[in-house]
This record gives sequence, structure tokens and C-alpha cells, in this order.
Amino acid sequence: MGTAPSANTLRAVRRPSWVWIAAVVVWLGSLVPHLGVEIWGQHANRQFWSAANIEVLLLRGLSTTPRAFHDDQLFAVFEFPLYPYLVAAWCAWTGSAALLSARCISLSFLIVGWLALDRTVARWGGSQWQRGLCLVFLLLAPLTSYYGPGVFSDPMCLGLSLVALCAWSESLHAGAGPRRAVAVGVWFFAGAVCTAVKSPIYLPVVFAAAAVSAVRSGWRSLVRPLWLAHGTALVVALVGARRYAERANADWPGWSQPGHEWDWYFSSWAERIDPDSWAPIALSVANKASTPFFVPLALVGLVASARRWREPLPLLALAWTAGALVTLAIFFGLHARHDYYQMIFLPPLALLATMGAPMGALTCWRAAGMCRLAMAGAIGAVVLAAAWHGAGQLGELRRDYQQGTRRAGAFVRQNSTAADYVFYVTEQSQRDPERLYYARRFGLQVPEDMYAPAHATAVALGCLADGSIQPDAAVLLFLPSSLGGTAQPPPPPWRLHASDTSGELFVFDP
Repeated sequence: MGTAPSANTLRAVRRPSWVWIAAVVVWLGSLVPHLGVEIWGQHANRQFWSAANIEVLLLRGLSTTPRAFHDDQLFAVFEFPLYPYLVAAWCAWTGSAALLSARCISLSFLIVGWLALDRTVARWGGSQWQRGLCLVFLLLAPLTSYYGPGVFSDPMCLGLSLVALCAWSESLHAGAGPRRAVAVGVWFFAGAVCTAVKSPIYLPVVFAAAAVSAVRSGWRSLVRPLWLAHGTALVVALVGARRYAERANADWPGWSQPGHEWDWYFSSWAERIDPDSWAPIALSVANKASTPFFVPLALVGLVASARRWREPLPLLALAWTAGALVTLAIFFGLHARHDYYQMIFLPPLALLATMGAPMGALTCWRAAGMCRLAMAGAIGAVVLAAAWHGAGQLGELRRDYQQGTRRAGAFVRQNSTAADYVFYVTEQSQRDPERLYYARRFGLQVPEDMYAPAHATAVALGCLADGSIQPDAAVLLFLPSSLGGTAQPPPPPWRLHASDTSGELFVFDP
């Protein structure tokens, strides 16, 4: 079918170019000031969960069932907790800081994935400049810089998915022998781990590999032993992760709600056909998984790839894009609610933009009147405009929405001990771990409309009586200033322990 790379290309997969290396170094340098700071920004709650899991594992010892600081959580885990366990194990072994270690581990997986992507593009006929340009498009996307060093499993899984794609490519070109066996083993392992932890991230990759295999060798190739074994490994990983979650969450109040879970992951038909649901996804893909200045290149690359679909790299780009769209169609609810799920569009969009770049350069050439200096200026202007727009979007993602909550958490932490138990009254029903995570204290988050001073006293007495609170620990109640004084202070035996602009902290003193 003319879809196999040439023998010369396969024999000469060179190392990443200086452009590739320079782009990674500059990108990492831009992230250094953000690696050790507290978590904040858009959709930060997903990172709070993982960060809380990591720190609780460090406090209470490594366990196969992580948890957060708030006892009002609905479930213990919502995915296979490999990432928080890896970070906690690393921190326990080295004594390093949790957040810094978590971000460095995320970046390590991601950079390994970028290396794997570079090799994959080379394997499928990409030139050095195409490989470097693909990475530049990736790194200029705001989602890459915001979620790339994120304290959650998505960067790890994105990197593993790229490793799996690379290993599958190597298995096609390695021939028989130990090298192919290693490639198949890496493909199976990376794909299974990614599926167990975050199957929506691996789905576009396995779809792309299956589609390319079907075009190159016919649809019957997908029922050959290798593909059947890979499919079996993925099913086993997915079912195993599900069974683990069922056991871990069996005693939590929000588990076993299949209707709610179905809507959360897949959404309703009403939501799927609502334009208001599609608009945020489209904007997120255009503004964060790429930039408006590169979207035209991706569209041109899509047309160019469709015209040359029999060639290796265009075929891969088309299949990968289709895989991302299929994943969006299946897990629509996740994409509609969380922009970090648009991370699956990062590699295929970058690859399409790379395919469309020659047409863009030709357009600049013609517009510049055959003047190379003017052409270089036009291309530079487009890149600078894309970088400027991306920086603006990145700043929006990093906006500090949690400043008041973080200040209140620091106040509680400074006026309590690690063993103390805290009732944190919130302004609304809130089961996210943000408040008690910032305080780094175990406790309950009590919505204001459910808070009653007498009830708080009864619960405190119950906690002391049943031994759930350590003998030398205190029971505290925090009324944040964000409540505006609408919540009544608890009566004796509660007494005011500390107060500032963040709120009032009371201690139970029977």
C-alpha cells in the first residue's frame, strides 16, 4: 500500500536535533519557578486529590489505598493510584519535598514520552526539521506548560501512551528476534499501565495503531495473535483496576452510583447535542491544546495528510487525530467538564501542524515577494504571536483562584498540631480536598447550611469518646471569614483559640 517508511529512514533514526534539545531546555527553564510552589489555578482540585494522597501516604505509611485529609470524601480512589504511590515511595526513600518530587516525576515521564514521539515520527518518515517543529508546536501549547508538571497522573499516562506507540512502531520494524520481543513487551506494559490508570489517554493511541495496522495489513491483522494478546492485556488491566477501586471504595458513602458515574464519564444525550457543551471543548482545543495561530496550519495539515494518506507519516497523523476524536465522542462528559482531558489532542495537533507547515511557509514566501528576510520575519511574527497568545492563556490557567483558601489553610496549620482534628465550615456544599489540604490537617468539611453549634459539640464528644481522635490531640472548629459572619460561633465548652483576617479557630475544651 506504500505506507512503510523507506529502508534508509528505518536504518538512520538519528538522535533529536539541536532544535529539539534547545526547545526542551528553554521549556524546562520556564517551568523552574513553578515547580516548588503550592498548587493553585484552574481545575486545581484534581491535583489536590493526588497531592493529598501523596502526603497522607507519607504521614501514615505506604499503603495500597491512599486517601485525602477530609473524612467527608465520597470515595477513597477514582483511578488506579500508581502515580501517588510512586511519588510517595520516592519521597519516603529520598526525603525530598512532595510537590517538587511529584512535578519532577510528571516531567520525567513526559520528556521520555517526547523522546518516544520523536523516534516514532522518525520511524514513520519524518525529517529532522519535522521532528523539531512537532516538539515546538507541542511546547507552545498552554496545556503542556500548565498540566505537564501537574501533580496528577495525566502527564505520566500521556508519556506512557507515547512510549507505547513508539514501542509498537519499533515492533513493526525490528524484525524477528530479541529486539522485537523487547519492543512488544514495552508496548504491552506501557499500554496496560496507562489503561489501568487512565484509559481515556491511551485510547487515541491504540486506535491510531490499530487503524494504521488495518490500512497496512488489512483488517484481519487485528485478529492475529499479537493484537488479540494486546487487547486481552488491556481488558485485564481495565477490569483489574476497576475491581481494585470497588474494594478500596466499598465502605465510602458515594460509591456504587452507576447512574451518576455513567453521566459523569459519558454524559447524557441532551448534553451531547447542546452547542453550549461543545463550545468550551472547541475553545479549549483551539486556545489551549494549540493556539489560534497554529490551528490553520493543523487544518492545512489535515487536508494535506488526507491527500497523502498512503504515505506513512500522514497516515499516522490522520489515524491519531481520528483516535482523539473517537475518545472525545466516547468520554464526552469528561472533556466537557475538565480541559486537561484535551491533552490527548496535543500530539496529533502538533503533528498535523507540522504537516501543514510547508504550505504555511510557502504562503509566507509568496506574500513576502520572494524575499527571504521578509519571509523569515513573517514566520517569526507568527511564532511570536502564537507564543504571546499562549502565554496569555497559560496565565489564565495559572490564575490564583485559591488565594483566600490557601491563606486560611496556612492559618489553621500554624495554630494547630498535626494530630489535631478540624471541623472546617464551608460556604457551600464542598467535598473537594482543597481546604483541609491547605491546612494539612485531618477533619470534616461541614457546609454552612448543615452546621449547627450544638451538633458540632455532639460530634466532638463522640470523636473523643470512641477514640478516633488521639489522646493528646485537640478538636478544632474553623469559621472562615468568607462566611461573612453568618455562621454562629460555637458555645462553651468551645473557646476561641486563634483568629485573624482568615477567620476564627475554636478549640473544644470540655
